[in-house]
Amino acid sequence: RMVAQYADACNLFDFGGDDVMRHKLSVLRGHCDRLGRDYGEISKTIGGIIYTGQPAGEVIERCRHLASLGFDHVIFNVPADHEVKPVVALGKEIVPALADL
Repeated sequence: RMVAQYADACNLFDFGGDDVMRHKLSVLRGHCDRLGRDYGEISKTIGGIIYTGQPAGEVIERCRHLASLGFDHVIFNVPADHEVKPVVALGKEIVPALADL
């Protein structure tokens, strides 16, 4: 209710899978409806991780799937192992592939 009433964004974590994420977004939409707030005004974000060696295609597919659930942005964490490959892949492959979302 606080997000629906006061916030410009909410960040969820992918615990529990798609059904849980759909439910949480549905609850937010319901609170917005009751308050007369435009649900679309609130940026819906979710945390994600890019693992070293993870194919860019997997990350792209996951981002597209999260968008289909109703998320506007994915906030990525990258490994703290001083490996730059995930960051390079993010900039060169993943972001350009998702520009149409």
